[in-house]
Amino acid sequence: METTVDRRTFLQLSAMAAAVVLIPWMEACKGKPLPTGLERPDFLSQALDKGMLEEIGKAYVRKNPEENTAELLAGRLMKNHPGMEHMDKDALASFFRKEISADFLNDRTVVISGWVLSVTEARQCALFQITDHGS
Repeated sequence: METTVDRRTFLQLSAMAAAVVLIPWMEACKGKPLPTGLERPDFLSQALDKGMLEEIGKAYVRKNPEENTAELLAGRLMKNHPGMEHMDKDALASFFRKEISADFLNDRTVVISGWVLSVTEARQCALFQITDHGS
């Protein structure tokens, strides 16, 4: 017997599988500090000031209201990579440089405030703004 899955069913099953993995992880992370550097886009923070990073973060959350908490953004940035919380600043920066490059190579970009950004950079700006790490 051959079983086929339509796109809608596949997406629903994928979302449920992601929830099964992310929800327990997010619950375990509540109240724990985020890895240092997770919320700060390296390149953008050299080119833009705090106010612009926050503006990009706010605009990203307005466009993606389902990503409006630090826990959700951190989970999506970390993508279930164990040990990220123990990475030093340089290793974390290297990891995100690779993620950002992959975003651009795979057309995972957004246009916010006139900037073409990788989704990773935009999420980091949103996390930066939500957690107010610029203060």
